[in-house]
Amino acid sequence: LLRVYLVADSGPTIGNPYALDISITTPAGCPSDSFEPNDSQATASALTAGSYGPLAACLADSDWFDISVLATETLEVTLDFVHTEGDVDLGLYDAGGTLLASSTSLTDDEFVSYTASSDMTVSIEVTLVTDPGSPGTSYLMDADLLSPLVCPVDSYEPNDSLASPTPITAGVYPGLSACESDEDWFAISLGAGDELDVALTFSHNEGNIDLALYDTGGNLLLDS
Repeated sequence: LLRVYLVADSGPTIGNPYALDISITTPAGCPSDSFEPNDSQATASALTAGSYGPLAACLADSDWFDISVLATETLEVTLDFVHTEGDVDLGLYDAGGTLLASSTSLTDDEFVSYTASSDMTVSIEVTLVTDPGSPGTSYLMDADLLSPLVCPVDSYEPNDSLASPTPITAGVYPGLSACESDEDWFAISLGAGDELDVALTFSHNEGNIDLALYDTGGNLLLDS
């Protein structure tokens, strides 16, 4: 309420004419982005891998996003922002709200990485902790899903044990693949007096491969 009143009327004219000039300035608010409302894990916006932004982080208004991650996939999330405009933190959570990974630096940008042990939905939380600049902080977000490197399988699999060797004869066998924790076993028949020569050709820089010969009882005959 605005009160205007004449305390004393001392002039020759009854009353005192005056003009009233009123202006109202509304302070700038924190901008909103197209994913709002996504202020809680329950109202998280669904995402797929990709780049998003510019987005807006606001005080007391976390941004939540959900992304599906398959078993053995690695989720990498990067936030790109200017710290002098606001301190933005980043966290990853499982569906039950358990923190999986976080990044809370006091510099530009944040980065987190998490490898899923099973198929799951991961929730991303972006939080503006302090806002020393203009209201809100603009940020870009990259969400990447990385598949694990898989050792190639050759046509002689499965031949992973003495009990399951692949039968072969004398010859050249190119294009084979040796993998960690996955031995290759081959069976070759020899007659009395036969001499067996086996040569492996590979690049040691790519991995150290060993060779051994056994009889059918599993007794080591020779190795290299």
